[in-house]
Amino acid sequence: MDAIELRMGDLRRYIITMIDEHSDYALALAVPSLNSDITSHFFSKATKLFPVAIRQVVTDNGKEFLGNFDKTLQEASIKHIWTYPYTPKMMRPVSDLTGHLENNLLNSMNCCFLRT
Repeated sequence: MDAIELRMGDLRRYIITMIDEHSDYALALAVPSLNSDITSHFFSKATKLFPVAIRQVVTDNGKEFLGNFDKTLQEASIKHIWTYPYTPKMMRPVSDLTGHLENNLLNSMNCCFLRT
């Protein structure tokens, strides 16, 4: 799992992403703010949509993956694997997904702003 921040002036939006490394099944959700409650809610909904049982989750050390999110994983007996700082290879599949989303959304938003 990962989250990215998109900025346009003072406006900030966040996208939470999740991908299964074996099937490449992915989910993403745009949210107006980012914290462990929102991430936990996204994860709870995502588990119902994922076609396979989730046994472990790999995240970076962001604060959105602490607190209620970590508690949600513990209650579901899902192993939470934290990446080491400055090791982007550990997050490669989800980082690729967020990179594609970010590039496509930014291009789309620029086109929309040019039209107005």
